[in-house]
Amino acid sequence: MRKIFYILPFAVLLAVAAGFYWFNGDPNVDSSPSILVEGNNQTLSDTNHPGNFPYPTQWNFYYNNIANLNAGTVGAIELYGKYYLNRWNTTALETYILPNTGPNFGPSTTGMRTVTYTGQIRDMTTDGRYLYGGKAAAVLYKLDTNMALITQFSLTGIIRAITYDPNRHAFWYSDFGGNISCRDTANVSKGSITTTLLAKYGMGFDSTTSPDSAFVYVWDQGDGVANNHLVRYYVTPAVPLQLNDWAFGIVQAGIAGGAEIVTDPSTNPPRLMLMLNFQNVAMVGYKMKDVLTALEENNELVRDFKLNQNYPNPFNPNTKISFTLSKAGNVKLEVFNSLGQHVTTLFNEYTQAGTHKLTFDASHLSSGVYFYTISSGDFKDTKKMLLVK
Repeated sequence: MRKIFYILPFAVLLAVAAGFYWFNGDPNVDSSPSILVEGNNQTLSDTNHPGNFPYPTQWNFYYNNIANLNAGTVGAIELYGKYYLNRWNTTALETYILPNTGPNFGPSTTGMRTVTYTGQIRDMTTDGRYLYGGKAAAVLYKLDTNMALITQFSLTGIIRAITYDPNRHAFWYSDFGGNISCRDTANVSKGSITTTLLAKYGMGFDSTTSPDSAFVYVWDQGDGVANNHLVRYYVTPAVPLQLNDWAFGIVQAGIAGGAEIVTDPSTNPPRLMLMLNFQNVAMVGYKMKDVLTALEENNELVRDFKLNQNYPNPFNPNTKISFTLSKAGNVKLEVFNSLGQHVTTLFNEYTQAGTHKLTFDASHLSSGVYFYTISSGDFKDTKKMLLVK
């Protein structure tokens, strides 16, 4: 089973989600997207969250009285220090990009930019580099940080509410009604959640608030009259379970819009934030917990590139390999045999700064000496390991 432990760098604010690095496998220990941050001079006292809701309000961006912003805005996401509030309706294909210079690092209209985009996207999520969303159809749109369309993917089912699961490299999504699907961009099914919710509009993924647990949060419009509902599903078991249903009072007809969970490094220590949009009224940020700046035993900050010795060594048949990056970049981790022949590529993609750990399963290999090599930019290192069966 592969596991990843992610360290948020303290010295440099980097992009995630979310940054982050995961491998397919156990969803219990992956972390939410980490983002670089940017917040508001318009405030609302609160949004009538229920008394049993455990997460305190950090900021409340009230935009009900801001022209255009208050006309079909559903966004609730942050990436590279910017908040994105997109309009879903067909009257204006606009997204409002706001810096995090408001109270407590929430959104601010000072320095806000308005950009056009493909339009009609209901909920957005991020993999830490790009934005994704659907138009209540069977197409997933991939956007850059200026909301320009990069590409699109055809998936089975309707994409309205959506969140990225970095462990599965896939997206949990659904329409208003029906069950929740989890599929990657190749349309391969990675899981599902059975639900009776009838008005799902936003989602968030979290596995950092509780050890060895992963959750999908669903932001549901309820009956659209009295309450919105935030429902939490425990997705670590083979059969996901519903754990919570928090009823949020509808403020000024602000029915549930987009939602997301991100790690926000604008504070020290960084904070895990749940963001909920009350359509046309407010976007609110709730602090879920502080996130440690390091997860290694020595709790040191990330300053250097480093490839660590696998453990245990010798091993049979599994061993853990960890490495540390001082900055984000493309990373390739490969295994070779004693003849220099390529055995497998353990990882080959862009990842964030921090310490990352995985499990190498060599059950299909013969006993002997093997080498694992990491390369990232100008950094390259190789270490030897011994498989004994």
